[in-house]
Order: sequence, then structure tokens, then C-alpha cells
Amino acid sequence: MVRAERKSMVYWALVVLVVVLASVMRLYAVDTTIVDSPYRADSAKYYDYAYNLRHHGVYTYDHAGVDNPDAQLLPDALCTPGYPLFLVPFASGPATYGRFHRIGLWQVVLGTLAVVLAFLLFRRMLSPWLALLATTLVAISPQQIIIATYNLSENLFTPLLLLVALVIAMALSGGKRRLAWGLLGAGVVIGLAALTRPVLEYFVPLLLLLLWVSYPRKQALTGGALVVLGFALMWGPWVARNIVSLGQASDPKLLVNTVHQGMYPGMMYNDDPQSLGVPYRFDPDYKHDDASLDATLAALAERFGDQPGRYLAWYLIGKPVQLWSWDLIANGPRSGLFIYPTPVSPYRGNSHAYFVFTYVLMQSAHGLLVILAFLSSLFVLLPVAARRYPRNTLLVLRIVALLLIYNTLILMIGAPYTRYSWPFLPLVLGMAWVLPATCLRWLLRRNAELKRLSSPVSKVAQA
Repeated sequence: MVRAERKSMVYWALVVLVVVLASVMRLYAVDTTIVDSPYRADSAKYYDYAYNLRHHGVYTYDHAGVDNPDAQLLPDALCTPGYPLFLVPFASGPATYGRFHRIGLWQVVLGTLAVVLAFLLFRRMLSPWLALLATTLVAISPQQIIIATYNLSENLFTPLLLLVALVIAMALSGGKRRLAWGLLGAGVVIGLAALTRPVLEYFVPLLLLLLWVSYPRKQALTGGALVVLGFALMWGPWVARNIVSLGQASDPKLLVNTVHQGMYPGMMYNDDPQSLGVPYRFDPDYKHDDASLDATLAALAERFGDQPGRYLAWYLIGKPVQLWSWDLIANGPRSGLFIYPTPVSPYRGNSHAYFVFTYVLMQSAHGLLVILAFLSSLFVLLPVAARRYPRNTLLVLRIVALLLIYNTLILMIGAPYTRYSWPFLPLVLGMAWVLPATCLRWLLRRNAELKRLSSPVSKVAQA
């Protein structure tokens, strides 16, 4: 008993140490990183939304509202409001390095929270020590640390995504009352996550399908209705606002841009290396093809007709590989993990040996971990998996698997920017251990059975 208690104390001490390590690494990165003009691109857009909402009461990214206090602004819906609402308390004035640094400090809190949520989720799908190992990888993941230095929605979406998986896992592991309240909460959290990044907007049908195949019909229907209700409570006001303000449920331009920007093989225009990451800027037909969804689909159909093999390979193989690759293509082929030009970072140079070491470690293991995660995801969805895991564990594993597969399929339709996979990386780092652990347990059991059958006592008993 004493030995077990001591072992438990050591384990939880290590858990606390990992969480502290995660917090310290993120805080140090935010304090020491220098981003060249951080108020740019999506970062500027999010901040302008927050500023205009706070000072003008209008949800728009029109920069005129920042420059002119008397500007007449028109609302838009190009970005969902989750992350801009997070920024509102910081948007008391025009963007400055000081304000961005304060945002970064709160993003350290979000990043640390994501590590805690990952651990709580992994405890429901892995052995205690494997859960600790996977959490450690999340804590030192360069992507999870670097993103805190940029004012981008991934900082808020990552903990919300992990909370989605955890709330669903908790709901599916309880009785009828917990299942009902948990699924209502799951719908609410999915709605909040979708308001931060709309990629999760269509995950609800997959969750309903899982309920349908896992529970009696009446229970599945009731649970599904609660999920939809929870989601509608969060997503509904956004749709209603758009209908009232804009006369439509959403801005169709977002879908058009996503599909159009993702239709270039290798994310280049005519294989021109200078166009890497921004091929549409080099396309002379861009404005015509991007005018509407019909125009985009017509252009895509024409290109498919001209080079069917190349485009089929791009959509089925190239896009998933690009999405889950290590290097970004935001600033060219050698941008590494830096979304915006970042001249100073603990991951640059050799003055921060620990950061460089963890970078090289995670980079070396990245490809293998991604492959193992998706093999594990496919395995847990097979009927044979029901014989390998307890029912509650199996449902948790299937939720994580569905999230990973869903994200891949959704972004195969649009632009497979690697940055979009970063919030899902904690799920990869946990799921990667499922199949190897299962195979190892099977081999150990098989070996034990063979030893038992070959032992002298066993042979005498058989005789």
C-alpha cells in the first residue's frame, strides 16, 4: 500500500511538473519572441474586429474605424466572432506591441489550459503513464508554443477543441442523466468552438451518427436532439445577427475563398516557386474565378478535365500530406513554423539549447506520430476494436478519431494550410500511442499464453 501511494505521488508530481514546464516555455517564448510587424494579415483583421466592436458597436474589420472615430462602418461576417470577442478587452486603442504582448500573456494561460485538458482527455483513452508521455509532448510541442506569440484564433480554438472532446467523453462514460446533460454541454462547446473557427460547424452530424450506432434508438434520438439544441443556442444568435444585419445567414465569400485557394496543386500557380502559399495572387483569372462559388467550381472542373490525374492526386494525397506536414508555407519553403516573419525567437539560433532540442526532437518524430495517429484512428473505428477496449474507452477513442478524420476531409475541400492542423495536434500526440500500445498488450498476452502452454505443469495437465 505504501509503495502504491508513493508511486501515485510521484506520478502526480510529474503531472504538475509537466504543466509548469508548459506554462514556463510558453511564457518565455512570448516574452522573448519578436515578430516583424505583428499587426498584419489575419492578426490585424481580428484586432480591427475587436476594436470596431468595442468603440463603434459594429462587427466589421474595416480599418477605417481605427483611424477615424466618426467613421460610418458597415457590418460584415467574413470572420466568426469567437476570437475577436476574446480580444475586445485588449482593444482599448490602436494596436501596439504592448497590447499584443498582453494578449500573448493571456494566450499563455490558454495554452497551459490546453495542456491540462489534453491530460484529462488522455487519461480516458490511454494508460496513466502513456497519458503523461502524450501530455509531455503537447507541453513541449513547438507549434503549441509558437502560436502563443501570434494573435491568431488557434490560441482560443485549441483549448475549445480539446474541451469538445473531453465533454463528449465525459458524457458518453456516464449514466442517462450525465449523458443528457453532457451532450447538451457538448453541443454548446461545439458551438463555441465553431464560432472561433467554423471548421467545426459540420461536426454535429458525425457525433449524431456515433450516438446512433452506439446507443438504443430512443436514447440516441434524445441525445442527438440535445446536441443540436446546445449547438443552436451558440450558433443561432450568430446566424440571426447575419440575417438581420446582412440579409443572409453567412458570408458566401468565405467558402468561395477557401475552395478557390485550395485548388492549386502544391499550393503553387503553374509550379512557380515564387507563388508558394499564395498561388491565387499570381493567377490572372483570380478575380473572375473567385467571383462566386459557381465560377470557382467551373474553373476547378475545367482544370480537372485538363489534368485529371494531377488534380485527383492533389486532392486525395497532396492535400492531406500538406495539411499534416511539419513546415508551413506561409512565408516560403523555409519558413519553418513561423507564420509571420519572426527574426527573434528561442527556436532560432543556438542560444536556447532546450528549445532547439525539443524542436529537433518533435520534428524528427512528427511524421511517424501523424501516421500512427491515423492508423490508430482507422483501427478504433473497425468492429474488431470493440473486443480490444472497454466500451467507454472505445467511445472516447472514436470521438478523437472522428475529429482527426473530419478535419482532414473538410480541409481536403478547401485550402490545406498546415497552420489549420495545429489545434488538432494534441489529439494526434495522444492518438499516436493507441495502436502501438494495443499491439504491445496483445503480444505480451500472446507470449504469456505460449509460455503457459509450454510449461511442464501445463503439459502434465494436458496429459
